[in-house]
Amino acid sequence: YDIYQEISDLITTTRNQLAITQKELSTRSGISQANISRIENGSYHPSISVLKRIADGLGKRLIIEFAGSEEVL
Repeated sequence: YDIYQEISDLITTTRNQLAITQKELSTRSGISQANISRIENGSYHPSISVLKRIADGLGKRLIIEFAGSEEVL
């Protein structure tokens, strides 16, 4: 289980569903386009405050929870 891959996938999928570019998300969130690209390709691990700004830029609410672990074979 890779939390950063899940974050990357969620941001990319949501951004694509909204049909906005990384540049537009950058403008909406105040996070540089370069950092959004790094988050989406997995080379940058964002802080919770960065994730909150991205969520706001996507018009979403950031929710953090602890869920039961599932063993992956």
